[in-house]
Amino acid sequence: MNLTSLALRNLRRRPIRTGLSILGIGLAVGSALALISLSRSIKDSTREGLNEMGDDLVVTQKAPLIFSAASSPSRRSSALPPLRASRVRRASC
Repeated sequence: MNLTSLALRNLRRRPIRTGLSILGIGLAVGSALALISLSRSIKDSTREGLNEMGDDLVVTQKAPLIFSAASSPSRRSSALPPLRASRVRRASC
């Protein structure tokens, strides 16, 4: 008995498991292909949109800001009173 005949015999012996396995593999491959085509489509449409605007350079932010515009340093410094050295105390453990 060789490996191929053993595999075929086991596939025929459990038809429901074989069918569900084939269905799962098919869905996984189909989902992967759909996501790849979707990402390429989004990339192409974005590239076309930028080409229509005529911009050669697009500058984007590397990481999102932690603070909102309301808590920017310029607004925060004018809203808070200045801190005096007498108010600052070292916390004891």
